[in-house]
This record gives sequence, structure tokens and C-alpha cells, in this order.
Amino acid sequence: MNDPAADPFRGFSADALRERFRPPRRIARPLLALVPWLDVLLLAGAFAFFGQAAALVPGQTVDLPDAAFRDGAASTLVVVVRALPGRAAASADAEAPLAEAFFRDERFQLARPERAGALRDALREAAEASGEDTAVLYMDAALPHRDAMRLCALLREAGLRRVLFAARPPAAPAPAR
Repeated sequence: MNDPAADPFRGFSADALRERFRPPRRIARPLLALVPWLDVLLLAGAFAFFGQAAALVPGQTVDLPDAAFRDGAASTLVVVVRALPGRAAASADAEAPLAEAFFRDERFQLARPERAGALRDALREAAEASGEDTAVLYMDAALPHRDAMRLCALLREAGLRRVLFAARPPAAPAPAR
């Protein structure tokens, strides 16, 4: 019974098990070590790809009507806005408005904060006096988008709930003499 050749458990020794379960090639071990890192890269890529869709972008949401656009709105609150002549749309100071507004025969240069506040106050007073909640915003086609968004925010601060956007083409060049 002490004979090593007759030992029935000899096949279960550590050396025998290592030989039996040792893979014939060792190339799989480094590849298996890469699997957790590939998982991390896959998750990071998923967060980068899908995370941008869930990012909060500052701006103004506009609910479009279900039916066709109507021809206009009956409102006495008409704001005419034009792009300032001679100023490029891509100015060095991105915060300075490139427009001026006209409301009830008064000009408001929107680059000056006190004049923008005066326009807001004038619109608020006119809306309260007339009881209207809609303003017509008649804009120059050359007006930068950021100025249009600023005007919408200004109209909202004035207490107006609806805006009818109207665009006008750029002014025709003056005839040469």
C-alpha cells in the first residue's frame, strides 16, 4: 500500500494537476489581463458619447404651434431692431450687442445696459397700459442670433408672454449720385 506506483491518488497531486490544466499556450494570459481595461475604455466611450446628449445647454425653448403659422398678430407693441452699420457680426467683444432697437419713436442702443433697461421698462409700461401680452419683434436679417436671444430675454423680463418674429431684408444700398 505504500508503493507510489499503486497509489490511486497520485494523479491528484499538485504536479499532476498543473500538467493536466496548464494551457498549451500562454498567449491568453496577457489578453485576459486587458479585458478590464477594455471594459473601462468602453464605459468611458459610452459616457462621452451619450453624456453629450444629456448636457444642459443654456438657451430659450420655443414651443412651435401644431397648426400652420398665422399671418400675424394684432399688437401695438412693435419693436424694430436693426444691426448696427459698420460692425462685423464676429466682433472681438462677444458680449457687446451689435444692434439697436426702436420702440415708440425712441432709439435704444443695446450696447449700453442702461438703455437696454430703459427699453425693458418702456415695454413693461406699454404692456400694462394696453393689456397686451404679445409683441412684434421686427428684426433686420443681418442681426446676430445672440442679439435676438437677448431681445427675447428682455421681452420676457418686461412681462410679455408671446413674441411674433418678423424679419426684414437688409437695407438696399443708397443710389450713387
